[in-house]
Amino acid sequence: MGISYEVLKLFFKRLGTREMFGSKGDELVHEIKRVRKGINSEPNEKIKHMFDLQVRDYKGYPYYYMSPKVKHSDKYILYTHGGGCVLDITQTHWKQLSNFLEKTGATAVIPRYPLAPEHNCLETMEMLEVIYREMLETILPEKIIFAGDSAGGGISLSFAQYCKAKNIMQPKRLVLLSPMLSLADAEKEDYNLIREIEKRDFLLAYDAFPEIGKWWAGPIKDRKNYMVSPLYGDIKGLAKTYIYGSKEDVLYPYVRHLKKRSEEDRVDIEYHIKKDFCHCYMFLNIKEGKETVEEIVELFQ
Repeated sequence: MGISYEVLKLFFKRLGTREMFGSKGDELVHEIKRVRKGINSEPNEKIKHMFDLQVRDYKGYPYYYMSPKVKHSDKYILYTHGGGCVLDITQTHWKQLSNFLEKTGATAVIPRYPLAPEHNCLETMEMLEVIYREMLETILPEKIIFAGDSAGGGISLSFAQYCKAKNIMQPKRLVLLSPMLSLADAEKEDYNLIREIEKRDFLLAYDAFPEIGKWWAGPIKDRKNYMVSPLYGDIKGLAKTYIYGSKEDVLYPYVRHLKKRSEEDRVDIEYHIKKDFCHCYMFLNIKEGKETVEEIVELFQ
């Protein structure tokens, strides 16, 4: 793995990034408020200088059309950011998006969608539907890619299933980075593996997810509904899907579960799983992260 990864691991442990996801009840609500205060979600001046940014509005929630000023392609990426369904987009996301767009010339469409606990998945699906229908007015679906990291990866898969249910055209492909595929109570086999991995994952913990799942479900009683937990939704007839992740990610057991399902159902999903790295390792400034980014870039072209 190299010393650079070990140094990053120590840094994140000291930073306490997993404390929020290891919380429950009132402590979880307090932790969410604490972490939110430290997030700057606006694109910074460097990004504003390097990219053309159009800001549009959906019921008070901004979404951005972000395209390089120099290099252009005809591809569009509808990108849903991670944050456990409770946190807004971060500067890390903006930096990675700028990296993707510089390398590909693509345009990203980036919704800052409604978050739990104040809002639920139905509101986010509605926002994504409005944005995607707007895109389809001028862009062919084969020019559009759904992508996202962590919770955003799960939301991307949920939205593809939502589009299928509503007979809306599928995009060209889905690219899911360390996706959060379930907010239902983990099944025994998944749960045991999650708890084992949790001892080593320095970015995520499990305890908050069932409670976040209840918030995210809103009026939906069954948290295995595809809009909450796309792991349990219909995966047939979706756009070709590519999943990147690692076996040392607390969310990996759900990816393993989906892999088993897709093989049983003969659904062609490509899995690119590293052995020894953390959740969203491709966002880290390490050799293996950079190599994975180059693979992802190929899918965005």
